Amino acid sequence: MMSSRREPLFSKVRRNIKPVRKQGDPPEEDIEAMEGYVCDLCLASVKRAEIVQCPFCGRWVCRKACYSDEEMSCISCAGVIKLMRESTVLEDLRPDGKRKGRKGEGKGDQGSGP
Repeated sequence: MMSSRREPLFSKVRRNIKPVRKQGDPPEEDIEAMEGYVCDLCLASVKRAEIVQCPFCGRWVCRKACYSDEEMSCISCAGVIKLMRESTVLEDLRPDGKRKGRKGEGKGDQGSGP
């Protein structure tokens, strides 16, 4: 049973991913390449058309290796998004409809149920 007061996934993701750069901050220029920029994750030198800013953390990442088209974010944030989506699905499947608290989560909570 879904709770009408549950926080939307997008809001949870925005709250849990800490910004590395501000949106709109320029990417780091590669001083060795005349028209290149540095990917914040793999540190590859790429052209401006091959780099994109993650809407969640603000990192500038190369489209080829460090950007997730599926999550529309850098691969670092994509992992967090996937985990949060899975946890939301698991919350919906809990038979008692109660959420586990972050601080009170313990090993004793795992596997308990009817």
